[in-house]
Amino acid sequence: MKFQTKLGAGICLSWLLSACSGSSIEEPKVFVSLNTAQAVSESQVQTQDSSRATVSTHGGEVLSAGSLMVYKTPDGKYYPLGESNTLIRPVYSSPDKTFGTKQYMQNTDNGGKLFACCTGAGVDVPAAHVKSSYYGAWLAKDGTSSLFSGGVLADPAHMQGGANNPNKGKASYDVLAVRVKNGELVNSSYTPKNANHADAPTVISRLTVNFNTGKLGGTILGNRDFGNDIVMKDVSVNGNTFQGSAVSGSATGAVEGAFYGAQSTWSQYTAQDRHSGNEIGGIVKFGNANLDAAFGGSRTALDTTTTSTDLNPLSNGENR
Repeated sequence: MKFQTKLGAGICLSWLLSACSGSSIEEPKVFVSLNTAQAVSESQVQTQDSSRATVSTHGGEVLSAGSLMVYKTPDGKYYPLGESNTLIRPVYSSPDKTFGTKQYMQNTDNGGKLFACCTGAGVDVPAAHVKSSYYGAWLAKDGTSSLFSGGVLADPAHMQGGANNPNKGKASYDVLAVRVKNGELVNSSYTPKNANHADAPTVISRLTVNFNTGKLGGTILGNRDFGNDIVMKDVSVNGNTFQGSAVSGSATGAVEGAFYGAQSTWSQYTAQDRHSGNEIGGIVKFGNANLDAAFGGSRTALDTTTTSTDLNPLSNGENR
């Protein structure tokens, strides 16, 4: 299988793929960092405000530094989020869109490692097509990991059922999750639809929010590296945040997360993008660093007319 990466000279960056198509590389067996992230000055970072939020397992924040997004590590360093620490994903011409189950983490100048999804992912990769948020993992020099999800919060007044958007209904989100297991970054199963190979199978983790009942449900699909599925159990939505419980195998965890993305009325946006909260992200804490997970993704279906109370996922055609 061919993969595009974001590392070093001579290898196609995802945003350069159109300029160097045909120079994709085989999926690497071992991920090797070709550059080390340098911390940026605290003076370049904007102060956290109410429009941004981060949930994490052991600290850390997603912040802004001018036009850049940065991650503030639990020990107070600031590292840019971008092509050097984002998701490795299949090239557009791959026979299928199957993602690998292990990811590269960028080395940092204080001996840590950083992964943050996502930069440069197109609309054909919904779980990685996030523009207002990031989700990922930090691995400190001493081996301590911290998972995070953060970004620009959705305005609850413009979300479904909000003061300026009274229609409720349902919405579904395609998501991807990551864990740090035994010092490695692993991810859930994901094979989105491939426009170049319409008959190729898909494997998609989908979360569904029922705004009529204020509940969130769904399953994040596991694999040999990631481990067991994560099944949302009793998760309640409150404005632009949610919290509740989930299970993975025999373990029970606490879910915490938020909706991200600002409302837009621009005509070129799709129906789901015109509603605030078109991105989702969160963490699940199991009290076990090998099981804790961060997840995120984008909305793929929206129905503001249904009065149903179930959590069955919507199909991509239900955008109203």
